[in-house]
Amino acid sequence: MNGFMLKIISPDETLFDGVCDSLVFTASDGKYGIMRGHSPVTASVTAGKIKILSGGEERIIETGCGILHFENNNAIIVTE
Repeated sequence: MNGFMLKIISPDETLFDGVCDSLVFTASDGKYGIMRGHSPVTASVTAGKIKILSGGEERIIETGCGILHFENNNAIIVTE
C-alpha cells in the first residue's frame, strides 16, 4: 500500500473509509497536509473543505468542525 488508511465519520454517516494518498484540511492554526509516513499528529479541523487524493482522483468533502488523529499511517477525522 502506497497511501494510508483514512476514515471520516460524522454522527450520521461515514463520509470516507479507504486508502488515501494525501489529505489537506484546514486546522485552527492553518492548513495541514498529510501523506504516508507523516509524524503522529492530533489537530482540530475547522468547518470547510477536506481535499483527499486517492487513486489519482481528487475528492472534496465538506464537513463541520472536528478533530483529526494520525498515527502509524492511519487517520481518523471525527466531525460534526
